[in-house]
Amino acid sequence: MAFTSAHVIGQEADVCFTQIGDREPCLRIWASQPDIVVAASDRGLTVESKTSSTIRLYVTDLTSGPPSVGLQVIDPRNLVAHYKISAALLSMTDPIYLARRERLEALGFHVARMIGTYAVLFRGASPAPP
Repeated sequence: MAFTSAHVIGQEADVCFTQIGDREPCLRIWASQPDIVVAASDRGLTVESKTSSTIRLYVTDLTSGPPSVGLQVIDPRNLVAHYKISAALLSMTDPIYLARRERLEALGFHVARMIGTYAVLFRGASPAPP
């Protein structure tokens, strides 16, 4: 898909693409590292770092429109109640495992079983072991 416009300022670029539907979809692309060079050409967008082998980009949709997901999805209490969630699987190697476990415990989950590097949490009575 071709750019219809690209405006680059420092580590940030606003790009718009060929019209789809009633408007051009537009994105803002921002590089978090200070040494990043962002450039636009007729071949596309180039993002380079002189010092890092990893480049972290953040992409934001600038095209107005209705949300694809409402904010109510973010509330874990609503998710647990609406979808009748009674179990969760967490990786104990996750750097924020303890925080995730504590949030689930606040919702009524408890660690029922450890399987290797995984913790199985249940809400309510634990099912009988296999």
